[in-house]
Amino acid sequence: MGIKSSEILHNNKNTKENNLIEICILIHFEGIDWIMKFGERKGQLSQAEKVKQMTYRLEFGEYIKGLRNSQGLSTRAVGEELNISSNYISEIERGIKAPADHTIREFAELYGVEENLLFEKLKRVPLKATELLETQERLQGLLSSIQDSNLEIEEQNQLVEIMEATFEKYIYNKEHGRQQNFFGKFYPKV
Repeated sequence: MGIKSSEILHNNKNTKENNLIEICILIHFEGIDWIMKFGERKGQLSQAEKVKQMTYRLEFGEYIKGLRNSQGLSTRAVGEELNISSNYISEIERGIKAPADHTIREFAELYGVEENLLFEKLKRVPLKATELLETQERLQGLLSSIQDSNLEIEEQNQLVEIMEATFEKYIYNKEHGRQQNFFGKFYPKV
């Protein structure tokens, strides 16, 4: 399954009055040809970005539908459990609509899958990460500083690797009864 092919059919209507670019895209998905029409105004996503977003929605919907089917649930049953309409579930599964972040979290809980996995399929920042950033001003500042620095992408990636390794080491030592002081030295819990 999955998206078999996509192509841009035409690109027209570029006018000075409204800066509108219209594009039609043909996508062959699960044996059906879908024609998606997009208009782009200045400051909106590019056509290529919209195609990516649509692709993510289609693949996410296919995955969610597979989870629902594997548990023998109908769209109606899922809708009742999540307090949303079965039509909305169907639109998400067909890639027509993108679910809200809280709906993604509810899908994860209902189907027993990691929330981060579902957010990753849509190429979105996980809700857990957003919630953490909203409450941790120092982390916001650190990430903003990294973004604003003149560091190359490779250097930024190295910083992320250092943060990951530090976090993993901290958790490992905490789970094994050791505490870390501010100088990076470990000692047994008292």
